[in-house]
Amino acid sequence: LSVKEEPKDYCKTSVKWQTFIYALPLLPCRHLYYCKDIVLRRNTSGSLGFSIVGGQEEINCNQSFFIRSIVEGTPAYNDGRIRCGDILLEVNGKSTWGLTHTALVRLLKELRGRITLTIVSWPGSLL
Repeated sequence: LSVKEEPKDYCKTSVKWQTFIYALPLLPCRHLYYCKDIVLRRNTSGSLGFSIVGGQEEINCNQSFFIRSIVEGTPAYNDGRIRCGDILLEVNGKSTWGLTHTALVRLLKELRGRITLTIVSWPGSLL
């Protein structure tokens, strides 16, 4: 089943994303990146299938979270749209901005069922 989706432009429609994007020197030109929502499903066992880097262990650290790796045979791998180097902006509508690394990892591990990830990708992202 393939559904063509229009990329959401969080960067134009949301003040928090405008602030976020302008703070990232990695994304200087709008035509080089796009925001997308990716829905993954996870049952009671197993992982979503990706690891993250970024954040700090201090409250309100305001550092981005990047996808570091993707594990074969997991929901993230099977979906095929998440790439190493992508930026994770939201999880089920909750911003990752200001979360510590530990808090985001805990949140991702606790989620079950339908999980929506808002991701920023650009052509340089690796699979």
